Amino acid sequence: MIALGYCFVAMKFQLILFLLLHCFSLAYAQKHDHHWVFGQETYEPNPIFGGTDLTFGDDSVTVEIVTRDIWFRFTNASICDVEGNLMFATNGIRIIGNDQQLIENGDSINPGEVHDQFIDYGYPCAQGVVVLPSSTRDSLFFLFHMRAINSGMGICDRLQKTVVDMRLNGGKGRVISKNEIIKEHNFALGKITATKHGNGRDWWVVQPDKATNGYFKVLFQRDSVWDLQEQNIGPVYDLDDTRGQSVFSPDGSKYARYDLVNDLNIFDFDRCTGELSNPLHVTITDASDTTLVAGGLAYSPNSRFLYVSSWDRVYQFDTEASDIAASKVVVAIYDGFQLPYPTTFYMAQLAPNGKIYLSAHNQVNMLHVINSPDEPGLACDFQQHGLITPTYIVFGLPHFPNYRLGPLAGSPCDSLLSAEVQSLSGLLGVKVFPNPASEVIHIETASSAMPFEASIHDATGRLLGVYPSDESGKLSLGVGGFQSGMYYLTLKFQDGQLGYEKIFVLH
Repeated sequence: MIALGYCFVAMKFQLILFLLLHCFSLAYAQKHDHHWVFGQETYEPNPIFGGTDLTFGDDSVTVEIVTRDIWFRFTNASICDVEGNLMFATNGIRIIGNDQQLIENGDSINPGEVHDQFIDYGYPCAQGVVVLPSSTRDSLFFLFHMRAINSGMGICDRLQKTVVDMRLNGGKGRVISKNEIIKEHNFALGKITATKHGNGRDWWVVQPDKATNGYFKVLFQRDSVWDLQEQNIGPVYDLDDTRGQSVFSPDGSKYARYDLVNDLNIFDFDRCTGELSNPLHVTITDASDTTLVAGGLAYSPNSRFLYVSSWDRVYQFDTEASDIAASKVVVAIYDGFQLPYPTTFYMAQLAPNGKIYLSAHNQVNMLHVINSPDEPGLACDFQQHGLITPTYIVFGLPHFPNYRLGPLAGSPCDSLLSAEVQSLSGLLGVKVFPNPASEVIHIETASSAMPFEASIHDATGRLLGVYPSDESGKLSLGVGGFQSGMYYLTLKFQDGQLGYEKIFVLH
């Protein structure tokens, strides 16, 4: 018999070593979002097949024309190394490297009817993918992405995961697994986003349901999907909820969602538990106005001010005000400018230089800019068509989480050691036997008799199953159908404690 507590010394050493390496890596700027990729040809006055790339410094941005055989419209995500050098980008159908060429096995992302229909234009799913770096290997990157059933219906049927290893293929990268199904469900079209767990290392990935008040949450921990949660909270959404955006505040404490039919909904977010709370609905637009097309959201760098782009207006809300709805200030009204089409307001994204950039509803040669988003009211300095680009930017913006968010100070999960070692130290009575096993592994909580939920992952992090114990805290887990090898066993108790153990199957 092997008790989980017997592994404390080795695990504590591993965690301390990881913490030191983790803190060292945080000393870098974590410039994963410093290169933005756009793309579609511009026809006048000089035809260019390719796109515009933006490279950010701490307080600057460089604009350049890049030639590539791929378009970026709605679905747009990329990732840089910690120094800000582009590694790869995706339009939801293909993944290209920094040489603008398809990386090995980087085709056929999100296969299906919509993929085939939009293969030449990019996937039609705004906020359809988010890229997260590995917490264990600096060469691994994980794409969480949505597969649409039909672009016109506004429904996604799968949340999927694709993994890229940039160490392979001579440093050009290779997709080592793709389109792995995490959950089949009726999801909203796009709006996937993420924020750091309270320990500053792991991630919460959040995806809204379709036409409900449900939110599907993934705890992405140690390069694996460790927990799947569903929460119903706030108002029920109308079917027509495709044309908007979801966003976390930079500090991860707030989550907001907006579209022109269902208006603005703001929640508090617990980075330790993943729970949404204190829903606030704010009415902004009239759903009967058929001239409205789409809108977007972005928080200021200090997480206080929330900017809402609503077709021909942009509003600022003070989320620290006693009456958030009453704090609304109009900071921009569309000025009628065209380049070459109307430059109305669509999606928004906070940039590494502390400014917020907004796209338009058309293919245009520009971005709007909020120069001082931490300032209240008109002092935010909203500059319409403030950045002119050499090629068309069409609809969407690159989608990034806050890669620089650290641990949540003062919380129950404010460090890796307290979050993981202390939770294990309370499980001294847990026994896992036999280990190795060939047919059945027994899990018992001895005299503590605590019911739990057991999860099994394979060595690559793929979830194989979730199994509840009986009320006495016992579970017999059949492993006869598993291939010989190492697996990860996770125990989640009703009081929130987590325990981890490696198990071995030998036939």
